[in-house]
Amino acid sequence: MIVLRLSGGLGNQMFEYAMARHLALRNHTRLKLDLTFLRRRNTSMRHTPREYTLDMFVLEPNFFSPLERALFKLGLTRLKRHHESEFQIKPGHTVAFNPDVLTLPDNSYLEGFFPSPCYFLGIEEVIRREFVFRTPPAGAALEMQRQITDTESVCVHVRRGDYVTNPSANQTHGLCPLSYYSAAFARLQERGVRTPRLFVFSDDILWCRENLKLDAPTTYVDPEYAGEKDGDHFKLMTSCKHFIIPNSSFSWWPAWLSAATPAKVVVAPKIWTRRDIGLEPIPLGWETIETELIGG
Repeated sequence: MIVLRLSGGLGNQMFEYAMARHLALRNHTRLKLDLTFLRRRNTSMRHTPREYTLDMFVLEPNFFSPLERALFKLGLTRLKRHHESEFQIKPGHTVAFNPDVLTLPDNSYLEGFFPSPCYFLGIEEVIRREFVFRTPPAGAALEMQRQITDTESVCVHVRRGDYVTNPSANQTHGLCPLSYYSAAFARLQERGVRTPRLFVFSDDILWCRENLKLDAPTTYVDPEYAGEKDGDHFKLMTSCKHFIIPNSSFSWWPAWLSAATPAKVVVAPKIWTRRDIGLEPIPLGWETIETELIGG
């Protein structure tokens, strides 16, 4: 049995699951998800509280039960705990890809984010099948999806939220400046996207309306299209044909999952965090822009 302690938002949960799914397949064993961390809610937490969000996909997970968790904490199981920090490539590179993670044996309990597509290299089709949405967008979101599929749609994601309001998140992640979006839009055009229709998604759409002005028809996708747990936003992003994404796993995954056009162009920042310069989650074929990540 492989047990994964899930943490973080939707994009991080997807990276964690994809890594653990691969490890379970390599060991010919079951994968169980421990939701203990996600269920914690207290003011001492440095991380933004999150909910379990993988239930928007068709995957059928097994869960680590409260009894199993209690026996594990008492040391009465065969499980051995492993944290991503023990796989540092060198000091400070906590979440950089380390292939040794995928050599862990059965009966491993894993904690960490593991944000690299290298962790599921070779099982991409398994991951794509399991990250199919249970339900399509409905109502107003369905009409927005029609606009996206009928145009040369470009998902422009602007991550702010806790990257601005949470000092720890800001110090770790930082923000892509407006100059990044201008450079990314120019790169998109250089790569042959001639008649773009921009669909701007953000956790601070008012800020985007006031500050993000690119020379193309633009739709600012308001919060009423977000859906439960921001699931409709995620589905609408995945429907887009091209992508300008920041240093956010929430938009990394729609860019990776999208199959709306074989000519897909994805532009991302070359540097992904302010702290861990070893993190490089950009797949081959994506465009990168050199940019400095800034404070809030």
